[in-house]
Amino acid sequence: MQPFSEFFAQWVSEYYKNATIGKSGDFYTAVSVSKFFGGAIANYILKNLENGNLELPLNIVDCGANNTNLIKDIYSFLEALGIGVAENCEFYIIESNAKIAGLEMESNTKIANKKLACNLADSKDLDSKNLQVSKDSAIDSKLDSTKCRESADSTIDSPNNPKDSLDSNNSKPPKIHILKNLDSLKPLKNNTFFIANEFFDALPCELYSDGKMAFVDKNMNIRFLDSKEILRYSKNQDSNNFNNLESNEFDCSKQLDKSYPPFSGAEIFCKTSNSEVSCKTSNSKPKSHFIANSNDIGKSGDLFKNLDSIMQIAESLHIIKGEIPLSYFDFCATLRDINPENKRWIFAVFDYGDRYYNNHFNIRIFHKHKVFPLFEKINALKSYFKTSDITYNVPFLLLDKSFENIGGKKILFKKQDIALIEDFGILDLLQKFHSSKSITNTIYLKESNKIKTLLNVLNDNFKTSIYINFKPKLV
Repeated sequence: MQPFSEFFAQWVSEYYKNATIGKSGDFYTAVSVSKFFGGAIANYILKNLENGNLELPLNIVDCGANNTNLIKDIYSFLEALGIGVAENCEFYIIESNAKIAGLEMESNTKIANKKLACNLADSKDLDSKNLQVSKDSAIDSKLDSTKCRESADSTIDSPNNPKDSLDSNNSKPPKIHILKNLDSLKPLKNNTFFIANEFFDALPCELYSDGKMAFVDKNMNIRFLDSKEILRYSKNQDSNNFNNLESNEFDCSKQLDKSYPPFSGAEIFCKTSNSEVSCKTSNSKPKSHFIANSNDIGKSGDLFKNLDSIMQIAESLHIIKGEIPLSYFDFCATLRDINPENKRWIFAVFDYGDRYYNNHFNIRIFHKHKVFPLFEKINALKSYFKTSDITYNVPFLLLDKSFENIGGKKILFKKQDIALIEDFGILDLLQKFHSSKSITNTIYLKESNKIKTLLNVLNDNFKTSIYINFKPKLV
């Protein structure tokens, strides 16, 4: 018998070794929908460089990347939008599984040195001498002087094939450093911009229900045990005796109750349910205090310590039932440890989740663009284990606490579509391409439709949350 978090970690680790993201896989992500998702992130990075929140040289780190597409998109837009920016950035992917990136686990993978073959009007430029953005300079010298040809740009609508839509450049290309874990970045020597796109919903979580913690036996039965039952099991030290415990564990069939979000299992186009679930309940607001010993949270190997941490979290946040990822605290502790010199960082999170706990289980399985509640498939877990994706709603309130625990501060929390428009300037960015007359109306309409898909398919439950470790200036 093992804690559910260990079972979850094994499932996710094996699944992503062979996972395919996109039309032929189990789900879509924003990266596979539009290159302008990466472009909007590049635009946000430039705004923070301009306002002095960040300085060059800069690390750009993609956490849990499925491939190099997002990093390549960010690089391409940085190269097009500013002088002296892209070449003063180091690009990293944190990925424990090299196979899903389609690359060898080495720090020598070069970004294909391509330029956006479009001349953007009214764009800002970074003066390479003082490393500050100059509003008065044009960026024409960094852009291909030749207008985009429709025949060349017609391939832009293939987000997984950026090479076809970009023109070659003779300057030395930067490298993508592929690292197995966040700790490999230690120590941070530069300011860093982190991106976590649908990352935290893949970190291990515990299942909690009314004072009990979920465990999985060798037959993939899920049982909920309290501290006394865990003690009795630990004394047995034999998973074969697990079923002999006279516990009051919950019947898993009862977990699929009226409070469960009504997933229909219908075809969808991304990691989302077909229903909206309120992010607030009358008893979901947290107390003013939090966990007394939060530095100890998330350390594995001690069931009683973990259960005690879960109980403290549940009491503080008024959680009756839900997913509690202690792994968030571990991750943020590593983020603190790799930064002994207290270099500035911005951490942008894009994920499906809720601000407050809803007091029901959201954990679900994705299989060929269909979604099923985990407890609906409780008798068929073996057929989905490691071959389908498993995920849950990110509890952003707990993620906030994890960052606060290392001195981080949240500066933005919005629905993802609104954040992309208001804060990341995705529509303004597209308009720059169109206004510059560097792309044809046909290409503009294609890109517009993809951005509409990006903003509409990722429904209200997709959120953007940004954390920093310094006092910010206006962005």
